[in-house]
Amino acid sequence: MDHTLPNEFTYDLIVQYNPRRFRNPHAGLYPMTFENQFILWAKRIALFTRSNRWRAGRFYLHDISVGDQAWMFANETRNLYPPPSTTIKFPAVAERDNAATYRPWLKLMHRVEKGTDLRLMSRWFRLMRMETRDDVQRRAIEEQRLRPVISDGAAP
Repeated sequence: MDHTLPNEFTYDLIVQYNPRRFRNPHAGLYPMTFENQFILWAKRIALFTRSNRWRAGRFYLHDISVGDQAWMFANETRNLYPPPSTTIKFPAVAERDNAATYRPWLKLMHRVEKGTDLRLMSRWFRLMRMETRDDVQRRAIEEQRLRPVISDGAAP
């Protein structure tokens, strides 16, 4: 749960992986650069966040083999994927207590193309932030603390 976004109650989605030890065709292709792995997972996050009704704040990717971390707002992933030129028929929104309603979404997420059009890649890179979750939350809390408190409608 992330309490650092002002006036919002959201969940962060964190993907941790170890490309040196983990080999699974559904989790990603190896070897891939960290940046390509980030885009692949961000596409899956874009679809996953469409499959439910709760609000996702940020998506983090953490390569535990070397410690690299990056993040992007979940709504940014949805803006970038699928691209407007693609026609994807989305299944109905999944029901929280019904695992069967997630199956069509999982199939869709596993079919995400591994490659990215070069024209779109720069958009992904511009929104990708190389920063740890701890640093993001620490900075957001500090910004909230420094923000002037306005009480009774009076200016500070």
